[in-house]
Amino acid sequence: MLAEALTRNLPAFQRFLEAAAFSNGQIVNAATISREIGVAANTVRGYFDILVDTLVATWVPAWTKRTKRRVIQAPRFWFFDVGIVNEITGRGILVPGSTDYGAAFEHFIFMELRAHATYSPKGAGLSVSYWRTASGMEVDFILGNAEVAVEVKSTDRPTTDHLKGLRAWREEHPKSRCILVCRAPRARRTEQGIEILPWREFLDSLWKNELSAG
Repeated sequence: MLAEALTRNLPAFQRFLEAAAFSNGQIVNAATISREIGVAANTVRGYFDILVDTLVATWVPAWTKRTKRRVIQAPRFWFFDVGIVNEITGRGILVPGSTDYGAAFEHFIFMELRAHATYSPKGAGLSVSYWRTASGMEVDFILGNAEVAVEVKSTDRPTTDHLKGLRAWREEHPKSRCILVCRAPRARRTEQGIEILPWREFLDSLWKNELSAG
């Protein structure tokens, strides 16, 4: 029924697509989007269902197991392709160091993680979730049963500030392999055991099914 109604209200759905693209990689608020585009919140939720049902987008669940801190439980929303988001939002040329570049870089890594989880042989793919506390600590991607925690930053000069989410995660999950994926020229390991990996090395390990091996 909603799909049929969609054909009668394409302008509203077009406005929704733009709002959804700007919400890519984030927790979405249907009520806020509803006010922005002028349709009911239930309709907005239905629009999201259409994107997910047609494999145009997906939800990434929050990691809520065995956590001491109060955590956010709502899922994050992602389109299946970074190019779609670039086009809808009109990003244009992405300049390293810009906010848009950082968002696209994280989306690119997510696409690889999702593809690996979907297409790897049975037992090799690692499910993808994310972790965020009510106080604002966050890790972009938690793989499998917390075997690996991945933070993504587009910087080529990572600092200790880029590691704060992983450090908080490690306090609760000391056995997790913690990785910062970035554009640094070479791999290294911090004194706390957090790995800093160039993105090409990270993806090479991912597709060789070596991530959980540590």
